[in-house]
Amino acid sequence: SLSVICQVGTPKTPFSRILVRATGLKGSYYATVFSGGDSVQSEETPAKGNGLIQFKFDSVLKPNAAPLPEDFIKRKTVIGVLRNAETHVRIGAIRTQCRSKKPTPSS
Repeated sequence: SLSVICQVGTPKTPFSRILVRATGLKGSYYATVFSGGDSVQSEETPAKGNGLIQFKFDSVLKPNAAPLPEDFIKRKTVIGVLRNAETHVRIGAIRTQCRSKKPTPSS
């Protein structure tokens, strides 16, 4: 199964944060996220032994997260696409609405 979760900040404290997560997979994959005509692609990542794989995209620099511009998410809408790293075959795609959230120092 594939899921996409996203959060956007407020006009005073803008940020963009996206998580693409999938289960039941073997092999290596990459994710691409789209919003308002822009896109960002992750690094290739192997699925864990339990079949879980997740890709983090964040405008706040974090380890293991692909960098995003803080205004990347447009109209609170994101599309996440998961592809097989070897064949580039699309495994799935989801369009989702993002939550607005004030960032906390620890998030």
